[in-house]
Amino acid sequence: KTFSELDFLPFAEATPGDYIAFNMQEQFVYFISHDFSENEQSHIKIADSLKDYFSAFYASVQKKKEVLEKSPKIISVRYSDEFLAIIQKWKK
Repeated sequence: KTFSELDFLPFAEATPGDYIAFNMQEQFVYFISHDFSENEQSHIKIADSLKDYFSAFYASVQKKKEVLEKSPKIISVRYSDEFLAIIQKWKK
């Protein structure tokens, strides 16, 4: 299918030069690549609606948030006097 640039409303940059865009005619959300070969599509449908896109995006963010919350965290740090002396020497 051939698209016109006027059919799309880009609303996010996916990677430098590539966009997430809403097709105003079809009401679908597309990934639009600026750098594609002859064998690749420049417009790839990624959601049936803005609602579907943002619902999936929100779910992805929540999943990453859960993973980060379960990740080990540094809660306290202590340095030996010997280590601090080495750092002090290095700063000079």
